[in-house]
Amino acid sequence: EWDVPLAVGDWSLRVVYTSSHDAGIMTFSLDGIDVGSVDGYDASIVHNRQATIGNIHVHAAGSHVLKVRLDAKNPASSNYYGYLAWLRLVAG
Repeated sequence: EWDVPLAVGDWSLRVVYTSSHDAGIMTFSLDGIDVGSVDGYDASIVHNRQATIGNIHVHAAGSHVLKVRLDAKNPASSNYYGYLAWLRLVAG
């Protein structure tokens, strides 16, 4: 989890990750509220995959907690691993 300073407004979370046969579903939350998920499963390893989770509304400016958890998986996946390369919150 990360403490991130955010202004009031709408945001998108850009995710770059590696998919794999043993990857789980990464669920992202902001201040304890789930904002979206990315299924990291693929039958083969694929680097630099990209996903965008949009429509994240921030009601108050200040420090917020962005968290990722891996407590679910695609039925075809052999595990719950997460392979994040980077995250970026983008205004608008």
